[in-house]
Amino acid sequence: VNECVAGHEGCRRPKFSGRKEEETKPELPTRVIDVGTNADGATVRLVETKRRRDHYIALSHCWGPPTKRPLCTSKATFPQHLAGIHISSLPKTFRDAVAITRLLNLRYLWIDSLCIIQDDRNDWSMEAPRMGAFYSGAHLVIAASGARDSTEG
Repeated sequence: VNECVAGHEGCRRPKFSGRKEEETKPELPTRVIDVGTNADGATVRLVETKRRRDHYIALSHCWGPPTKRPLCTSKATFPQHLAGIHISSLPKTFRDAVAITRLLNLRYLWIDSLCIIQDDRNDWSMEAPRMGAFYSGAHLVIAASGARDSTEG
């Protein structure tokens, strides 16, 4: 990642040219998973970003069949996910993404099933059209392209 950001023209971070470093960071999606700063932390939590700017990782993954649906945020689980999600309750693909995010010393991770309230039509209609921007604005996209569902890692 460092080689890419430093050496590839299309990946190079913009020069500050008088602007604060914060202004050069992308706007975070509406909600992200805060993986914390402790590599051994047992929980992560959903946070509302309020248009804050920072680098984040996005996860592209296969949801799989209805019987293997990944952990999702719903209207009912939204308050719980804001309070914290125990890592042991995450499917393997999500746990792997949290580990990679922490290893790269980034704090935020965007996962569609957790960051979009799945049974809220208003939230879905606002967030789904922005998914392309969420992926393209990410510092890095992890693609779990070999997994048939979120349990495989």
